[in-house]
Amino acid sequence: MRWAVDAVRIIERKRDGIELSTEEITYFVDGYVRDQIPDYQASALAMAIFFRGMSVRETVDLTMAMVSSGETIDLSPSADTYVNSAQPAATYGANLAVHTLNGAATRRAYFKFDTAALPDAIVEARLRLMPTQVEAGAKFGRIFAAPCNYSGTSTPWTESGLNWNNAPLPAATHWLDEITIPAQAGERYSFDVTPALLGAAETCFVVEATTDYLIKFSSKEGPTPPVLTVTYLVPP
Repeated sequence: MRWAVDAVRIIERKRDGIELSTEEITYFVDGYVRDQIPDYQASALAMAIFFRGMSVRETVDLTMAMVSSGETIDLSPSADTYVNSAQPAATYGANLAVHTLNGAATRRAYFKFDTAALPDAIVEARLRLMPTQVEAGAKFGRIFAAPCNYSGTSTPWTESGLNWNNAPLPAATHWLDEITIPAQAGERYSFDVTPALLGAAETCFVVEATTDYLIKFSSKEGPTPPVLTVTYLVPP
């Protein structure tokens, strides 16, 4: 009964335009996940938020509460490779590293994941990459959603067949995430790719460099393979 009473108070505060505290937001999410707060009260809070909005701090708190309350799945890539404009017919699927470079010899890294079995209530998804070699001055770059087929075809690309000539371009002109800090070998970073997980059987990404300095990331054949970490809510 305590959960329901407190939930009503939180809903009323948001309905009245009062900014919710971090504790209130965490409490509500925790209660919903524990099946102590029913769906209709969660819907009522969502409606209050729709009409009254949320501050930046509230939005961050809600996101963090949902992430902390969820379960996670780590997915390994089913395929990864890179393409090289200087050797447009070459393939690199068996390499221990995938490369990115933005310059006369541009290199782009491609990743493919089997996402058919992922749950619907995804809160966050991050692609985690480990640099194994970094030229001085290199920054991590940008990540885009990409088609999982060879360019202009309906044939799925493979890491043994993908090259510069047949590689698909990014699926959108705007990237999913960008990391602008200098890269460090041996220091893992993650790209936020949450918007790209739309229920497809396969999900693919391409990472592009923003500097003319080479970065080598461990591939799935390498010592620290890429990982797609997906956080999702468990239905009450």
